[in-house]
Amino acid sequence: MELFKKKITGNRSEVTESEKVEYGYYQTPPKLANSVTRYLAQKINPDIIIEPTCGRGHFIVAALASFDNLDKIIAVEIHKPYVW
Repeated sequence: MELFKKKITGNRSEVTESEKVEYGYYQTPPKLANSVTRYLAQKINPDIIIEPTCGRGHFIVAALASFDNLDKIIAVEIHKPYVW
């Protein structure tokens, strides 16, 4: 998880206004992602996470911190600045 966090933190890039429109850009704030996954962890404990629009990966990092049963994470991103 620490390696993943370092990768995300080290790969910040600016997104232009036209890219925001084209990609429907919205980054979930880390605090919200953590709140959502902590809430879900009280109800479910998934072994697979599929994140179809992972962006900077805030939900992935939050899921890694909240769910202790994860075996696999599938994350997809089409916006090139976030694909590394």
